[in-house]
Amino acid sequence: MSTINIQIIDVAVDKQGKYEKMSVSHKLQLGGTWKTEGKAMVDFATDPDVWNTLRKATKGAQFIVTREKVTGKDGKEYWNWVKLEHVGEGGEVSEAVEAKPAAKADSFAARDDVKQRYIIRQSCLKAAVDLGVHHNMGSDAVLTVAEEFVEWVLKGE
Repeated sequence: MSTINIQIIDVAVDKQGKYEKMSVSHKLQLGGTWKTEGKAMVDFATDPDVWNTLRKATKGAQFIVTREKVTGKDGKEYWNWVKLEHVGEGGEVSEAVEAKPAAKADSFAARDDVKQRYIIRQSCLKAAVDLGVHHNMGSDAVLTVAEEFVEWVLKGE
């Protein structure tokens, strides 16, 4: 289990036949800075207290989220939000963040942020290998360049 600090940007709930999907756009506090993220969840797999609290959450509300890693039917690990502690209202969400639309449950980032990072790493490694072939670089040098490429790509997050 771990905890994270979030500030709500937007919450959208969509009816999907017999169940509901929720998309939570939020700012996540990481090392003193805030990063915009999306979290998708479904009502039948989410703690009812967490679901109901998020459903009523307003823009700017801040929470401490207790989360635990679970393994899905697909064998992948996911973070489930198991408890929310409301810690206040953060006021207005910054204009730059407000301009971004709420993450939809079926959007790429909301579905699987880890998968997106793997794809970025894979394509950066490919670019570093191509560069390494042309410059006779060893594997350690190629990996170092690949990590630099990854850092550069993710720098904009």
